[in-house]
Amino acid sequence: MIFSYEKIYNTEWSAHSLAYSIFEKFDTPETLVFSTTWADEKDLPQIHNWLEQSDNHRVIIISLFDQPLLFNVKHERVKHINTKDFCFWMLAVNEHFKKYTPSELTPISFKNKFLCYQRKPRQEREYLYNLLKDCDGICTLNDGDSSVEYNKGFDEIGDDLITPNDIWSLGDLNVWNNSFLNIVSETIQNDLNKQDLFITEKTFKPIIGMRPFIVMGHPGITNYLKKKGFETFDDDFGYHPSYDYKQMAINISEIIKDLYLIGPLYKKLLPKIEHNRNVFNQIVKNEWDILNSLSIR
Repeated sequence: MIFSYEKIYNTEWSAHSLAYSIFEKFDTPETLVFSTTWADEKDLPQIHNWLEQSDNHRVIIISLFDQPLLFNVKHERVKHINTKDFCFWMLAVNEHFKKYTPSELTPISFKNKFLCYQRKPRQEREYLYNLLKDCDGICTLNDGDSSVEYNKGFDEIGDDLITPNDIWSLGDLNVWNNSFLNIVSETIQNDLNKQDLFITEKTFKPIIGMRPFIVMGHPGITNYLKKKGFETFDDDFGYHPSYDYKQMAINISEIIKDLYLIGPLYKKLLPKIEHNRNVFNQIVKNEWDILNSLSIR
């Protein structure tokens, strides 16, 4: 049984059709598939009630769109599935992201040392924004930046923020192709020590868009990407992810201030950039294999 169909399935959100197909993989008469999306503590009795009905009943608590902050339910017949098990957003990007050819992504110039798209305001993003707003690049924070022409054909429905929710494209290619380092502001909260690793479509944009990148997010993301088969760029820029978002933001701002001779650096990093582009489809296939191998027990 899939818990609360009307809550977890929104036909206006592209990724939800994929999510529901994943829920169905685990749906059996004995299994309650409990998505953490939009669920809260008042829904937890549903889990316990299901387990009490029969010794054969099992529960899968699955977190695709968000981090399982409230659902640390421990029971021998409860299984948790999240980003540690497979990367939902990589599969979603492969299915829904706009397709680009390498020639469309050829740099025009590097007049912007960096590009950092931020939309939903959070404390850690505001801190990064204030450090980068006067540097040689583009950093947004739901400010309707007039220098960026957003790709309205790839918006997702969701809220009334000024900046469109463009999760399925690289945005204005004139901006993208005049920018060098992509700074990924991942979906995190202030206290990273209490959170599991979480990775979204944001991290895969520069991989698809053929740019070097660093991630302000969970410090385990770099090793996670390496284990999947991607090249990362932390060492190339002297970036040191940590559990302190202020420390990461300061590190990023120092990297930008010291960034020169970008053309030669881009050529040096190009083999890594091309590798990421070339292996993406195979790594997606591997993720599907991992997902299909997961057992409900």
